[in-house]
Amino acid sequence: MNKRLSLMVTVITLVTLSAVAAAANPVLSVELSGHGSWVFTQPASGLVVLELAADIPISFTWSGDASAYGGEVVGYRYGWDLVDPGDPNDPGWTSAGFVPDLQVSSPMTFSSGIHRLHIVAMDDAGSTTEAGFHLVIVESVSNRTSTWSALKRRF
Repeated sequence: MNKRLSLMVTVITLVTLSAVAAAANPVLSVELSGHGSWVFTQPASGLVVLELAADIPISFTWSGDASAYGGEVVGYRYGWDLVDPGDPNDPGWTSAGFVPDLQVSSPMTFSSGIHRLHIVAMDDAGSTTEAGFHLVIVESVSNRTSTWSALKRRF
């Protein structure tokens, strides 16, 4: 192979590898014990809807991987009930930026309502993958029955 052709092949290979690395995002794996695990691969992967019982502590765990394209996950962040997940200064974020070893949420207990959790992993190139959870908190059947019984007694 002559020098000119060899150089052209090298340059094309480098450009192709750079384009693949630029388009890649970390893989974000999330688990909620007793409820399942999910894998996210896009910057905004949509929301997972979960129906959970009221007054039971929940804590999510996660990990990221960017090795498929030669990257490294450098940090995570998460937030509950964000007004604007795209706003890095939203008061719902639990940290001001990305934290290297932040791979578990603090236990949360909800008595009712709808709550959202956003988790983001960032790699060494600044690419991110986001996981979103839409949690519908439902009152337990025994609480509903006793509440209904209490209401019937009043009338």
